[in-house]
Amino acid sequence: MDVLDRAIGKYKNTYDVKVDRVLTLNDYFGDIKDSNERKVSVYRYAIKKYGKNSDEAKEIKMNIPAVTVSGVFRERKDHDLKTEFTKVIVLDLDAQDNPNIDLDDAVMQMKEIPHTLAVHKSCSGKGLAVYVLIEEWKSNTYNFTRMLYELYTGFSFDNATSNLSRLRYVSNDKDIFINYSAFELAIPKEKVSEPKVYKSKGKTITDNNKVSGLLKWWKSKYSMVSGSRNHNSYVLARSFNSYGVDKSVCIDVLMGYKTEDFNSTEILGIVESAYNNVADFNSLDWK
Repeated sequence: MDVLDRAIGKYKNTYDVKVDRVLTLNDYFGDIKDSNERKVSVYRYAIKKYGKNSDEAKEIKMNIPAVTVSGVFRERKDHDLKTEFTKVIVLDLDAQDNPNIDLDDAVMQMKEIPHTLAVHKSCSGKGLAVYVLIEEWKSNTYNFTRMLYELYTGFSFDNATSNLSRLRYVSNDKDIFINYSAFELAIPKEKVSEPKVYKSKGKTITDNNKVSGLLKWWKSKYSMVSGSRNHNSYVLARSFNSYGVDKSVCIDVLMGYKTEDFNSTEILGIVESAYNNVADFNSLDWK
């Protein structure tokens, strides 16, 4: 079944615990593009007039229809999924957590990540809802996905929206982006709650620092043009392996360079070849 044909639950408002309507992701995204939900418009006006944290705006928001994008749940409980898991979760990008953000530029960055299924302006119009296609749901899925997107974009995403059955307010955005060729994000087996932190020559280093530093070095030395992509991809993969970067992160970075003549099978082969050097894994200290 195509991901956009999978079922989700819609609720009349935040107070409801039972599904009012079952619809597909495709229908839901179409409504965001075309329906112009009146309550969303009223909410945005209230924010402009009274402020986002005003009682007036909060009361309006609580009565806006909402959905559970990961499927249809009995009484909105994570463990009680009635339908097939859609394999979709949402990351919230809020302007108040990212001063001076340009939402149009942020949308362009989200489009470049191959796991992004859809992006639209949030209910308030002050942020973005980023829909991510994932391989499976585990205890570490949300944090891993959030950390990966923060690494790719440099933005801060809300870390409080991590439960599977969480409500997502409907929105209005005629410019919603839908990626019909998105592919699933692989989730590592080990639990990832926060980036690993360790000491190296007296400095505290996180995995995010390490990956960002390696990417900056690699991009300054190597280009992904036809004829050199295999070699240059192997250089990055071997470097990630040597510095102890998780293989799944390496795959996701290189998948961003996938083209018709540099496909996922080729990329996975390069990564597997580099990570076959088991003795080399984490053999170098990040300085």
